[in-house]
Amino acid sequence: MVNKISKESIKLLIDEYHNRNKSHYIQRNLFDYSSLSDNLIILNNNIDTLSFLESQGCRNFYRYYFFINPSGSKVDRNFPDDLVVISEYIYTGQPSSTVEMHHKNLGFQRYAILRKMSIVKNTLNLDIDSKLQNSSIDDFRYIQKNLNLEFDYITERIPKNNEIKEAIISKKIFKLVSNDQIQGFIWIDRKRAICELKYIFVDRRYRGQGVGRKLMNGLIFESRNAKKIQLWVLDNNSKAINLYANFGFNFENLKLSVYLG
Repeated sequence: MVNKISKESIKLLIDEYHNRNKSHYIQRNLFDYSSLSDNLIILNNNIDTLSFLESQGCRNFYRYYFFINPSGSKVDRNFPDDLVVISEYIYTGQPSSTVEMHHKNLGFQRYAILRKMSIVKNTLNLDIDSKLQNSSIDDFRYIQKNLNLEFDYITERIPKNNEIKEAIISKKIFKLVSNDQIQGFIWIDRKRAICELKYIFVDRRYRGQGVGRKLMNGLIFESRNAKKIQLWVLDNNSKAINLYANFGFNFENLKLSVYLG
């Protein structure tokens, strides 16, 4: 039986969960409640565990969110096996054994590990020029197609159409153009004094021609007023890691495990 619940109701349940677990160290994988939609399904709500799913717009694709105390690893799987369910967990050092056991008991398998890299302003090379242009709404189909075809929807959180259009309008997406052809693009999110590289894409026709470096130069230039630039990268993507390291990015101590259930 599907128990749908509103975003406002989930917020109330989260407050209640915190109140009854004041004496416990709570593990969770949700920090920004504003990002939730109203397409939610409650799974568990007891003294040890609060968990729910959020539909990602596709018929069988959901994200799993949890709040658990040290006893919360023992929980029943309350969702059908035919769903594609993704869970993410950010940590420093080694992942919590409680969280690992929680996912294991639910039948999740670790799919990937991402690591956070960043660079601070006083190490930036600001003596560069940007060859990038702001994307226009005419570029929507190109950006949408390549985000959906070239990125892993499990680890990359592929944006919805309205999010892509909003990013274009808000001047978050920059393109590299040569001979009227888009060679690649980057998507930069700005939050106060921090810029985050959300996506970097090089068109297959232009790979191996230095396009990635030009896009990274553009990232540094467009983020010149930020105090910090950050990004997440798959821990086994040595090519991307080397590119970022060549621009002065270093690993932070944060990791993100992606589980698939």
